Amino acid sequence: SIYGWIAMTGNPEIINDPANHPHFKPIEGLDDDISSLICAPFKGRGRVMGTINVYRLGGDIFDEASCELIAATASQIGVALENARLFEATKVLANTDGMTSLYNYRYFTERLNEEFERARRYRRELSLIMIDIDLFKKYNDAHGHPKGDDLLRNFSGILKTVIRNSDISARYGGEEFIVILTETGKGMAIETAERLRKAVESKDFEGGETQPGGRVTISLGVAAYTEGLKSPDVLVKSADAALYRAKEEGR
Repeated sequence: SIYGWIAMTGNPEIINDPANHPHFKPIEGLDDDISSLICAPFKGRGRVMGTINVYRLGGDIFDEASCELIAATASQIGVALENARLFEATKVLANTDGMTSLYNYRYFTERLNEEFERARRYRRELSLIMIDIDLFKKYNDAHGHPKGDDLLRNFSGILKTVIRNSDISARYGGEEFIVILTETGKGMAIETAERLRKAVESKDFEGGETQPGGRVTISLGVAAYTEGLKSPDVLVKSADAALYRAKEEGR
């Protein structure tokens, strides 16, 4: 059709006799009683993203000046959409850990401050899970850093499948990760942590047989917001202390 043709060629066109145009195939309900049509593509980075179509009915026709105006408008639409796409892509990169595709530490702290304030102001539930891959250095030493990076990525994939879409998972640093569980009390947070622990323990990671017990495992610490808690830092320290106890008591 003419719309596909314009998208393929990337060039605007006036069709002042649609019925006799080789590429015009009328769409019922859209192209009824059209006497003239301007179809102009809008592009981002040279790629056609869509077309803007302007119609006249009942015998009226467009001139070249109209086509130039519509083409210029389409060009501005393309620039605006591409800028919006680039802005969103840049924002994602700024908030994302390049290794694991989870959120990074900076974004985590921003969101924790927001969620902590919401929990404090509206008395909502809020919990954290802090996670550490057990004896990660031993795994790295045995298999090399590239395999260690693969392990981090594979763990991150499991983490994404266990938590809810509304939860915020981030790489805290090295082999440590942290999850913000919104609208979640301590009991449900512990259940989520245990599901994650079991999911990792049951996974056959490459090279896992060299770890103690023959499996890759994780330790986790859970902390929940309670009324009167002074700052989000206290919540993080509580989760970190719980993680430390888990590791001290046998991982």
